[in-house]
Amino acid sequence: MYQDKIHPLVELAQGVREFDGGMLGFLNTLPGAGQGSGGGLGGACVSSGTNTVGAGSYQSVPTSSFQDGRDGSIYGSPLLVPLVGGSGGGGSTGTPGLGGGGGGDAILLASNTRIEFTSANIYAKGAQAVGCSYNEGSGGAICLVAPIVTGTAGCHANGYSTRAGNGYIRVDAIDRSGMSGITFNPTPSVGSFMAVFQNPLPRLDVIEAAGQTIPEGASTAYHVHLPSGSPSNQTVLVQAKDFSGTNLPIRVTLTPESGDPLSYDADIDITGGTATGTVNAVFPVNILTHVHAWTR
Repeated sequence: MYQDKIHPLVELAQGVREFDGGMLGFLNTLPGAGQGSGGGLGGACVSSGTNTVGAGSYQSVPTSSFQDGRDGSIYGSPLLVPLVGGSGGGGSTGTPGLGGGGGGDAILLASNTRIEFTSANIYAKGAQAVGCSYNEGSGGAICLVAPIVTGTAGCHANGYSTRAGNGYIRVDAIDRSGMSGITFNPTPSVGSFMAVFQNPLPRLDVIEAAGQTIPEGASTAYHVHLPSGSPSNQTVLVQAKDFSGTNLPIRVTLTPESGDPLSYDADIDITGGTATGTVNAVFPVNILTHVHAWTR
């Protein structure tokens, strides 16, 4: 039995993880969009039209897309700061419909001596959406950090097919002379920054949603249950820490499991270091909703 408002779900916006595909539609229930900053929108599993299902994006958008503005948008950095995975494709309509493909994972391999591959394969590919060819997940992220990277390997962070965007591959190494036997898909960015993570590592956290406090760095999703009769207008408190500059543009995105996402832009004054910004948002009624905060 539904109450007036049910479970907005607050999740960490920054972390080593991939993002799920959108929920399927059923009868008169709209499908959901894929999770992640580059999630595809939900819609019909057809190749053309105004309400078609979209695929996930990350480094790139799908190269053989048939969808009119329904695929996800490009996000992230070739330096893989932060190290996050790929975004999911949208769910499709039907009785029932089909869930979207999940985004590829985020993989980090680091050594203070060397990384040597022997006929190895690393996969951070997006997932196929079984039964539909238009809502696949984007590729994820692969990061290799070591003084020497060598051997024979395949590193794959592409979308499941050309109907989903590719992810990122980053290689930081001093001696790259033995990398000719490594195949990369897509092409990596390469440097020699011998640190696993930037220090200090900038981070953006949702620390309060609809009045409930959420610990900084929470490693699991937090559930916020709005009692019956609560207003749809609620606030989301976002904390920015260890960013440079004076102003940080952010975006809070509410992704319901049925229907399209809702985005709210704001700016945080970070002149004094750690700072917070309050975003006013309208939560969908009776729908499990995922809340994320991103820089933009």
